[in-house]
Amino acid sequence: MQEERTMILQMLKDGGITVEEAVKLLDAVPAGAEKPLPPAPKQVRVHITEKENTKVNVTVPFALVRAGLKLGQSVGGFSLKFAQDELSAEILEKLNKTDINVVLARIASGEITLPYVLVDAADGEGQHVNIALE
Repeated sequence: MQEERTMILQMLKDGGITVEEAVKLLDAVPAGAEKPLPPAPKQVRVHITEKENTKVNVTVPFALVRAGLKLGQSVGGFSLKFAQDELSAEILEKLNKTDINVVLARIASGEITLPYVLVDAADGEGQHVNIALE
């Protein structure tokens, strides 16, 4: 909408239309505010519980996590050899399959909203891991 208004004013400035024509055109363009951009992630929350007891509840700045994800992509992802159990392997596999640029594009388009869960995994022994963008 702002682009249309600017174009009309430019046509007026260039002498392509009269003041009266510009007023009519401006009245025809909705004056509503531009659609606000969805908020960008500011942090990543990692919450790990074991049998309903919180073991880890940490919030990390998103910029730091994004740098780590980019580094992980550049060296071939997070190695599954570091997985100590099935739950760790599942989490590393999910993180390896996550293209953070796709997630950010989907957030920017409004297709997905924050908070957005990257990983939500549990094992049969009561351990639960939740990693979310907020």
